[in-house]
Amino acid sequence: MLLLKTFFARTALVLLCLATLASEAALGQSLSPMRAEVVTFGDVGAVRTSLRNPYTTARRFDIEVFDLDWNKVDDARLTRKTLSLAPGATTSILALLPVTDENPRSVYVCASSRSYRPTSAGLRGQVCGRYQVIKRQL
Repeated sequence: MLLLKTFFARTALVLLCLATLASEAALGQSLSPMRAEVVTFGDVGAVRTSLRNPYTTARRFDIEVFDLDWNKVDDARLTRKTLSLAPGATTSILALLPVTDENPRSVYVCASSRSYRPTSAGLRGQVCGRYQVIKRQL
């Protein structure tokens, strides 16, 4: 009987540890919305997204814009390229993208996070959303 109680106690402890690790692994920074289509009547399209820090520590985020081939988009303008977020905080990011009459412009807006704590393993997280800017004529 004692062996059976020990077995159940150990099994419950292992399941609790696995559930805790799985929930921590599922947490990560997020962009909202992850996909959007923006229509503009001018020469510049504005993509607004929200960035959330679900970690228990403050994080530093680097924001970058890439084309569909993962090349940096040099003519994109961001409200902030680097920012800090407290645990659980959310902020808004605005990307201004020049557009032409020809084709819709698709880009990735990416946020890479890093901790303020110096560690031997430089763990970074990255999340990207895909956005399309379409120019319409009046």
